[in-house]
Amino acid sequence: MIHLEVKEKDSAIALLTLKRPEKRNALNLALMEEISNTIEGLEKHPSCRVVIIQGEGSVFCAGLDLQESSDPLLIEKMAQHIARMFKAVYTSSLVTIAAIQGDAIAGGAGLAAACDYVLIAKGARMGFPETRRGLIAAQVSTLLCRQMCMRDVRELLLLAELVDSRKAVEMRLANREVDKNLLEAEAIKTANLILQGGPQAVKDTKRLLDSLDPACFFKDLETALSFHQTTRHSEEAKEGIAAFLEKRSPRWSEHSHEII
Repeated sequence: MIHLEVKEKDSAIALLTLKRPEKRNALNLALMEEISNTIEGLEKHPSCRVVIIQGEGSVFCAGLDLQESSDPLLIEKMAQHIARMFKAVYTSSLVTIAAIQGDAIAGGAGLAAACDYVLIAKGARMGFPETRRGLIAAQVSTLLCRQMCMRDVRELLLLAELVDSRKAVEMRLANREVDKNLLEAEAIKTANLILQGGPQAVKDTKRLLDSLDPACFFKDLETALSFHQTTRHSEEAKEGIAAFLEKRSPRWSEHSHEII
């Protein structure tokens, strides 16, 4: 479900492609484990310094595979896999670049947010519709609060609307908007700019920036994981996921909300 290419001319750049287009590159257990293993494995590569994460097909990543995650027996395992994937990408000593060719939704947008640099194709959208499914973007929030202004984070998570590529850049959810046909070339161009820096200096810069975060990432992720697990067992989550899979509007309990 992943295609990995280390550029022949410069093995310092690796292209990691999500290859599950028939499922809109949705994150199931196997794909998340493969992403984590690949990132962790590339750290041991003798010359690799930059990883470009991209998707195959019309969608970068549609988020969690709700067909699989609707299984109550897999809720805890899914949560642990999400946490491991975000840790692998966000704390990697390699510089990570997301090249978003199509919509990046929920956990898919979270995967991009975990990266150091994000390029988005014109017309692509990003967003976190979790609350509309009775869920919360718990673990993703640990990333957004480190990458964006809190007011924009609140807008994204509370309104739960997808934003277009231009808005994503304005909110700093993405760094730059580019033409879809130039996306991979621009990602490689960006990677080559990074390679002009000293290898150890770049790694140390990442370590320094991580240490300057206002709170511990690992502690925050554990807190978010607790919220994620509690919400996933809720009645709202069951109804929200069922409604999504059945392609209908959720029927929220009259006790869980009030429409004014």
